[in-house]
Amino acid sequence: MSAFAISYAVLWMLLLILTVMVLLLYRHFGVLSMDTADGHSRDGVAIGSRAPALGADAALIRAERTRVLLFASASCAPCQGILPYFNELALTHGEDLQVVAVTKTGDETELRRRAPGLKVVADGDATISKSYRVSISPFAFVVDQNGTVQSKGLVSEVAHLRRLLRQGGLTQMAEEFVTLGPIDPQRKVNLDERI
Repeated sequence: MSAFAISYAVLWMLLLILTVMVLLLYRHFGVLSMDTADGHSRDGVAIGSRAPALGADAALIRAERTRVLLFASASCAPCQGILPYFNELALTHGEDLQVVAVTKTGDETELRRRAPGLKVVADGDATISKSYRVSISPFAFVVDQNGTVQSKGLVSEVAHLRRLLRQGGLTQMAEEFVTLGPIDPQRKVNLDERI
């Protein structure tokens, strides 16, 4: 094989590596864009507007309490990573706050198993997701007792959840996650045994 052929093959490999890197960079910018003010205003119903109904499962939701709505999927890795924190939020503040997971039909059992503290609402034909204008998961809203959206955003990590709670007027709950740290594995085992 000549030096020309080897250099040609090396250049093609470099081109492929650069292409993959550019695609990863685009994905990263997409995630960053979702975390900006522009990303927040573009996706989800507007802050300050009335939250849409949750369909047939609305009877499960108590309107007199502030609600945190999490749009998640059992097959979404970031959703699975943040789910224990939403569960902990529901278990710790269940008296003052109702945490609801909205998921596609078929994922309800898995979400209930992983997070027994959450109310789970099935969104069979994606009507709820469409009415809330959710196109990515995990995406969450804080809705006050009057049904007004107080905050919204992508919540793929604990820092995002803290920001969502702070913006939704739940500052004390947001600050508790600073001291909470990672979920206690023993507590998770105990929760799984309750099912």
